Amino acid sequence: MIEGYSEEEFGAEIHKHVRPSKPIDTIELLKGRQSELDEIRRALFADGRHIFIYGDRGIGKSSLAQTAAFQYQTSDASIIQIGCTKTSTFLDTMESIARRLIDSLDATEIQAKGGINLKIINLELTYKTTNKPETPKITTMDQALDVISDIREIHSDKPIIVIDEFDAIINQEERFKFAEFLKKMGDSGIYVPMIFSGIATSLDDLLGGHLSSIRQLKPIALSPISWDSRWDILVEALEAFNINFDEEIKYRVAGISDGFPYYVHLITEHLLWAVFDDQDTNHTANSKHYIRALENAVKSVQEQIRKPYDKATIRHSQDFHHIIWAAADSANLHRNIDSMYASYERILRDLSRAEHSEKIPPIDRKKFSQRLSTLTKESHGSVLRKMSESRNGWYQFSENMLRGFVRLLAETHGVQLWLEEAKVPKQLIHPRPQTLGGSARHQSSVPYGIGLKDDE
Repeated sequence: MIEGYSEEEFGAEIHKHVRPSKPIDTIELLKGRQSELDEIRRALFADGRHIFIYGDRGIGKSSLAQTAAFQYQTSDASIIQIGCTKTSTFLDTMESIARRLIDSLDATEIQAKGGINLKIINLELTYKTTNKPETPKITTMDQALDVISDIREIHSDKPIIVIDEFDAIINQEERFKFAEFLKKMGDSGIYVPMIFSGIATSLDDLLGGHLSSIRQLKPIALSPISWDSRWDILVEALEAFNINFDEEIKYRVAGISDGFPYYVHLITEHLLWAVFDDQDTNHTANSKHYIRALENAVKSVQEQIRKPYDKATIRHSQDFHHIIWAAADSANLHRNIDSMYASYERILRDLSRAEHSEKIPPIDRKKFSQRLSTLTKESHGSVLRKMSESRNGWYQFSENMLRGFVRLLAETHGVQLWLEEAKVPKQLIHPRPQTLGGSARHQSSVPYGIGLKDDE
């Protein structure tokens, strides 16, 4: 029980510290991305430079894009932000940007700026009224450039545009138009920086090899956040409510999250609610609260993440659950059949102990291999994919964020799939410093085998 809060007040306060359902836009909440923020800030000192942030789903692309944009944008206006869909086109997106510009103007600004001779947005007819001008129809790339010109003229001292979920645009030709437009913007000298974000393993995936290396574009690839950054999200949220916690919880949340900020925020949110709902907790989070948080987190994981797993396992043999878990039982994203089969046998032993049941007999290696191949098919959600035809017997998850969900789900059944990572030697980690008084919330111990920054 957390005293001093109604349910509504507690819910509102939680989301000042964790945001599993929306991007972060403040540097205080953005953990583990300072080097990327510095890189973006310095890149934008150069006129004509734009940013493209890419990586896995849930890795924090939108949060980094918004936070970087808010740092760049002057306080006289908000950032212009557009989200893409599978039907988005270049011209539609530029028209939406023009609409955001118009929507950002209030009646006083329209009257004050009504006499300005803009290129595409017509304030002349409306500056004596409270009506906003109509959004112009954008039909050419030159008109799109006029939108940028008008933004420079009336939006703010340092405007910036964020184009999120760029990968959602299905039509490759439409994607190419954005790259061509960045070139045109640079050649014309009419410039407003843009920050793009999209799911991809490389910029070539999004723009193609002949356009991804254009000099106007600075690529920022995101990797999983470090162990200490995962801890910071959890610990700072618990500290905000003066909640003590078992030290083991810190390691388990950091390990099971697989380095995805989304999972750390999600588990932390449910952990806080578990403590709030417990009448006897006395401001301490324990393993019981952690398990409850984990179970609720699994239930609330986004549908597009869990859907392939459900397709692979519902109405199919129980073996498929355990085989998918085995694929996630390593720090390595690429795994061969031998290592996965060893994980599979270990998982069955752990599962029997955790559920106090009879020993589960494993399927033989040949059948295991057949099951792996089946998991690459659309009928089973395409959960896995083969690395290449030249590396027979090697697999990886079709989406790394799905791997994180598998780890959460397995741990609700008492099976931990992150222990190997906690024993990787020479992994650099910066633990939170221990404060005077020796509070468990600040102890700087790390999982066994993880090297500290100053270790040889």
